[in-house]
Amino acid sequence: INSFFSYSPFVSFSTSLPYIRMLLFSIFVAYYLSKTINLTKIIFFSFLFSYLLLFIDSIIQLKTGVNILGYPIIQGRISSFFGRKLIMGSYVYRTLPILIAISYLDNFKQASLLRVIAICLAASLVFFSAERVSLFYFIMTIILYLILLPNKKQFFFNIGVLAVSFSLLIFFKPSTVDRVYKHTLFQLNEKKRIFI
Repeated sequence: INSFFSYSPFVSFSTSLPYIRMLLFSIFVAYYLSKTINLTKIIFFSFLFSYLLLFIDSIIQLKTGVNILGYPIIQGRISSFFGRKLIMGSYVYRTLPILIAISYLDNFKQASLLRVIAICLAASLVFFSAERVSLFYFIMTIILYLILLPNKKQFFFNIGVLAVSFSLLIFFKPSTVDRVYKHTLFQLNEKKRIFI
């Protein structure tokens, strides 16, 4: 509607019309979820498998300098199968809420254990990617998830597992701490202002 009143309707429509795909995607997903048996499990295990593949490939890239497909580490940041596009962390933090929600929709066996595994894999991938925005959003997602946990035992178990995971990650890849924490502080001190 806003595009109709734009100064340049052609430019405005060319950027806004492609978003119709989001509506179509939602309709198709809702339709297939209602018609397909075990689709929620298929989606959950697909995401979990993609995290596992990215994790294995990221470890290879961390140790050898290149991943399975030959993509090198760029500026000390691991991108795995995404190559020159440094979006691995973005992919993970955007898909993790879907994975967690699906595990609650279809309460299959060992769902809580698989959620913890998925969160640990996601934490590793976001940390390896060294994307500051992705790390921030990942932490916000995890805080919200922990607040909404109904069981206190699960809450403390998840906190413990995440603390151990981040400690190990910091030990194995301290350069990420330099980029995420020290470099951010340096930029803030250098510019003396924060843009919101």
